[in-house]
Formats: sequence, C-alpha cells, structure tokens
Amino acid sequence: MRTIKRVTLGCMLVLFGSLSACAPGDAGEAEPAPDGTREAPYVGQGVIQSIGEGLLEIQHEEIPGFMGAMTMAFSIAEEAMNDSLEVGDEIIFRIALHPEHGYQIFSVDAVAAESDQAPVNETGSSTPPTP
Repeated sequence: MRTIKRVTLGCMLVLFGSLSACAPGDAGEAEPAPDGTREAPYVGQGVIQSIGEGLLEIQHEEIPGFMGAMTMAFSIAEEAMNDSLEVGDEIIFRIALHPEHGYQIFSVDAVAAESDQAPVNETGSSTPPTP
C-alpha cells in the first residue's frame, strides 16, 4: 500500500513538473498579466451611461483578466474626472486597486470618432500640403 502511494505521488510530481514547464510566459512569449496597480492597470473600453459624484456608470466590453462585459458604476479618482466627460462618450479607462476605495478608475481617455479625425494625405500628414 505504501509503495502505491509513493508511486502515485511520484507520478503526480512528474506530471506537475511537466505541466509547469509548459506554462505560458516561460518562452518569453506572453506579457505579464495586469495586477490592478497603477503600474500594471486593468484597461477597459466602453460608453458612459451616467455620471455621478465620484462615479461613472459605464457599459463596457470585457476587461481582460478582470471582468466580463457589463454595465456597472465605477468609483473614479478626482484627478480623472473632468468637465469634458459626457453621457454617451466612448472611453478607454484604466483601473487600479485603491487602498480606501477598492478598484477605482484613475485615467480616462476619449476614443476619437472616425469623423473627428482629419483625413490623412499621401505624405502621412493630416494637414494639407501648402501650394
């Protein structure tokens, strides 16, 4: 009976070692997963549904490594809130764990609409060439 346990344990250790050798990132291919800090934040994209004091309700896509797509209210840091944010804006936001407020948005950038972008000419510039 003890021999069977030792063999089983030995096989499990070999199997675990083999699987861990195949873990992603060992070959330098995968980037490290975000961990919810300002240095490695979770990044989401969505549309603002409502704006409250210290809160943004966002209908967002999946936030990789953090949560699935949904509509929810997020706490937003004072420095990230600005007067240009409006309901209906499409945004990219960054979330980090705050020691007092839990997960909180600390950065918001508007996603430029295609019609807002100036057309690019053959030189790669968005300004027309001078005659």
